[in-house]
Amino acid sequence: MKNFLFLLFVSVLIACNGEADNTAAAEAQMAAQKELSDAAMAVHDEVMPMMGEINRLKRQIEGLVESEAETLPEATQEQALSVAEDLKDANEAMMTWMSNIPMPDKLRNAGQTHEQIMTALSDSNTAATAMNEQIKRALENGRATLASLQRQVE
Repeated sequence: MKNFLFLLFVSVLIACNGEADNTAAAEAQMAAQKELSDAAMAVHDEVMPMMGEINRLKRQIEGLVESEAETLPEATQEQALSVAEDLKDANEAMMTWMSNIPMPDKLRNAGQTHEQIMTALSDSNTAATAMNEQIKRALENGRATLASLQRQVE
């Protein structure tokens, strides 16, 4: 009987130790997933406040081209409208990225492995960086174009 109790005790101890190892591994995986997810959101958070300016610049450029169609050269109008389209595309890139954000909890609940989740998050990070650069480039071009248009119509 003592041997049986001893074996039972040892078995429980081993089982608990294995469970602790699994819990620690799962927690490490979740921490890695959160870190990647947070990195993508930080990229998003940097440019999200710029979205109002994106839309404002687009409207102002289009408005100036429309109101000054008689005085602005056609090439200038086309270039300005191309920049306005780039601003629209940058806004759409943000909306598309936001609608496709992978949520680690949802991916885990859907049965995806840690590797699949990390791949999805890494892809999201890459897309967030591209979207960030697209927005900044569109803003820079939009600001320059608006300033140029305003100088031309003065």
